[in-house]
Amino acid sequence: DARQNANQKILDTVSAVLKKRLPLQLNKGVTWTEVYGRGNALHFVYKMSLDLTDSPREQVQVFKKEYQKEHCPDVAEKFCPLFKDELFKRGISLYVHYFDAARNELATCRASYSDCK
Repeated sequence: DARQNANQKILDTVSAVLKKRLPLQLNKGVTWTEVYGRGNALHFVYKMSLDLTDSPREQVQVFKKEYQKEHCPDVAEKFCPLFKDELFKRGISLYVHYFDAARNELATCRASYSDCK
């Protein structure tokens, strides 16, 4: 459909511009490694320096839950000022994916127009 095609063009353009800045070390333990637009959403991928591969499963689950609780509320706060009018108003969502150093997913956070105050 026409709106989907228009949104995909916007996602491709935004992704292409942002990719030029990657990888970008945000702080000692976090690197922004990838950005892509797919399925009416913009996806940001962050890699953490820690590796949970050898951690006990229960500990990993607790860590993931805590990580999600701690970081997901910040996503809307950080990205609404940047994307509310250009992307979110068009029905495009933002997903932020956090992975550990071994590519184990830690959390996925989502923000959309309704999350912006």
